[in-house]
Amino acid sequence: MKNSTKISLIIVVACLLSLVAPTAQAARLYLYPNSIDVIAGGSFVVEARLDTEGESVNAVDITGHVDGGIVESVLTANSIIEILIHAGALDANTFRFVGGIPGGFTGDGIIGRIGITAVRSGPLSVSFGNESIILGENGQPLTAEIEIRNANINALQPSANHIVITSRSHPDQNTWYNKKDLQLHWDLEKDTEYSYLVSLDPMATPDDTPDKPTGELLWMGDVNIGGLGEGIYYFTLKRVG
Repeated sequence: MKNSTKISLIIVVACLLSLVAPTAQAARLYLYPNSIDVIAGGSFVVEARLDTEGESVNAVDITGHVDGGIVESVLTANSIIEILIHAGALDANTFRFVGGIPGGFTGDGIIGRIGITAVRSGPLSVSFGNESIILGENGQPLTAEIEIRNANINALQPSANHIVITSRSHPDQNTWYNKKDLQLHWDLEKDTEYSYLVSLDPMATPDDTPDKPTGELLWMGDVNIGGLGEGIYYFTLKRVG
């Protein structure tokens, strides 16, 4: 009788442990943003990111393909890759990141950024190749355990409401500049107010409060934003009021 009591207690404890044990989550290889509207003929940037979900990653070999667009640039600023072997376009529609992380990386971080030009209106996709490899701390591939999330982009035809923004200081948005002051211009519309935002987040949007530079000069739609640090910044403008 005594022995059966011990056995039943062990079974109960084992069941409780199985109930409270955390469920392991698969690491994620994903693109950010994964769904946006862009203007056909214009450029945009997506980030290739990795969320290890607690796993330690020591190396990556990531390939991706763009359908409906052209790869203009491949950037690795603030990348989790410490030893970079390759980062660039293999052709007009394919990009690749290869490198190592000797101490291992655990967390959610950027592998690299891809600058893309939408060559036509309609759906545009950015997807990771099946040949992509992610190595864990034991040198074994984690690819079978990786959840992959690709990006679907909607390229729109420019409309009458489209605001054209130009920059004297940073004329090509696919090029790196060492200038910390950003100069922007757009043509003002009569009786129209604007709200704008500069952010490191491509999905950030301005609020509904009108923005207008202060000073004695007549505002002609010229904005100077100074003191920017290293990184990729996104300027978003909309009409308000």
